[in-house]
Amino acid sequence: MVATLSFEEMMEDFFHAIYELSKKERIIIAIDEFQQIASLGDLRLDAFLRKHIQARGNTSYFFLGSKRHLLTSLFEYQAPLYEMATHHSLAPLALEDVYTYSQKHLPITEPVCAYLYERSDGETKMMQRILHGLYIRQPEAITQDDVDSVIEEILIAKDTSYRLLFDTLTNSQKLALKLIAKHRSGLFSAALLAQHHIKKQTLQSAIDALLKRELIDKEREGYFIPDRTLELWAEKISR
Repeated sequence: MVATLSFEEMMEDFFHAIYELSKKERIIIAIDEFQQIASLGDLRLDAFLRKHIQARGNTSYFFLGSKRHLLTSLFEYQAPLYEMATHHSLAPLALEDVYTYSQKHLPITEPVCAYLYERSDGETKMMQRILHGLYIRQPEAITQDDVDSVIEEILIAKDTSYRLLFDTLTNSQKLALKLIAKHRSGLFSAALLAQHHIKKQTLQSAIDALLKRELIDKEREGYFIPDRTLELWAEKISR
């Protein structure tokens, strides 16, 4: 008969094995999309990790995530992992590097590559999609119109799934998403609130709901939509 281990027992076994390995080798553990532990409910994985991080030597950890706001909250004051890690943001690829790579495979000029970079907002995934679309087309010389045309194809391909997502939002959340796509900052200006006939408290509640659903994120200057394709789609439907 094979006994079924609980989650805690499996984790204890895992960290015991890591501890034994660390006696002979330097260990590095990388956990991607780490912010997802916030949705595990009663499982306090962050507290569990703190215990083992404190107890084990010769082992380093990388906590990676695409949701900056949620990821940072796991290391804030009074959180179990407070002061257990050093924050480091990965900067977007440099335009010069994107152009150096792109012009090896495509007939693209630096100004057009800069336009592609600006339209992608430096998001690697979006730039990859556009460059792939341009590569399939194989134009003799890529123009800004070609870039816009590929972006439009990408938005059309995502339209159905984004509309299904959009329909799950309340009217105030739909408005908040569109405003963030267009403005990012200055959302609570009197002129903007009056223009869209919405109260500050209502807009803030809608933004909080979008944050909870991880559809938007927060930065020092305001709010933004981390999925650049969704951001361009929301901007398009708000025109």
